[in-house]
Amino acid sequence: MQLIIEQQEPRLIAAALAEQFDFASADAQCMKACYNALLSPDATYVFFSRYAAINGFAGPLVARLASAIGLSRGTFIDQDEYPDIADKDMLVAQQVFSATIDEFGDAGQRGLTHRTLAQATVEAAAQFAGLSRYRRRELAQLPGTYQPLLESFIRDYQGEVGNARRLVYALGYHLASELRADREYALIDEVFLHSSWGKDFKAWLNEHKRVSLFGEALPSWYWVATHGHYGGNGVEWQHFDAALVAIRGARRYSPLPIAEFDTLVAEGFGDFIRLINDTFILLAGECGAVAASEEAQV
Repeated sequence: MQLIIEQQEPRLIAAALAEQFDFASADAQCMKACYNALLSPDATYVFFSRYAAINGFAGPLVARLASAIGLSRGTFIDQDEYPDIADKDMLVAQQVFSATIDEFGDAGQRGLTHRTLAQATVEAAAQFAGLSRYRRRELAQLPGTYQPLLESFIRDYQGEVGNARRLVYALGYHLASELRADREYALIDEVFLHSSWGKDFKAWLNEHKRVSLFGEALPSWYWVATHGHYGGNGVEWQHFDAALVAIRGARRYSPLPIAEFDTLVAEGFGDFIRLINDTFILLAGECGAVAASEEAQV
């Protein structure tokens, strides 16, 4: 975590973290799930339904973490200031909270939440698959195998008011979430829209740039592209940069020994990487099974 402390350029930090935490394997798990999703239209729908369902918790959890830090008055303090002006908790929380503002209202989409925009992508995938009402209800049910991952995600992301160790750990978790999301959305955009594997879905999206949902015509792919896209970065990169600022501020004002602080950040970061890898392994398996089931019925 030394690069973070030395305030190196974010891309240098991202590259170092990618090497330290084996992002090559994480990319492979993500891409396997994407490719399995393209084995059949039903599997494509399942991929986006699951990915949107899980990621839909991220925005509220970021808000909870920011709130937990802000409510931990006096946990992060400037020892050189008078007690009544020494607390810096809100300065740290501010950088975390910046990552969730557009989740609750995207300025580029008339204030629509990213959850609503994600639902538009799910709807697009359902229409692409031509699902009957019965089949969609059947596939829409989130299998119980995801529940332990969701419980861990919710527990570990939000931190705990007044508990410096849980908050610092959660900052590492948050940093990993933003950096991996930037990469994941870019890979999804690449596989589904910029590879030969995704040509059928891409052709459908080109003809259906918007879907009718909730009485509106909503963009089919905006949710993916705004977070990260092939050959570039989306809002997740900005959130990663802000998370770096949050960690630097927290470290400066932390009551914990520096070595313990750095260890907790690394533990949180690593635990998120393991969780998202396990999620994509499950998703790849489910998409493969759905596609195999479709093929067997033909």
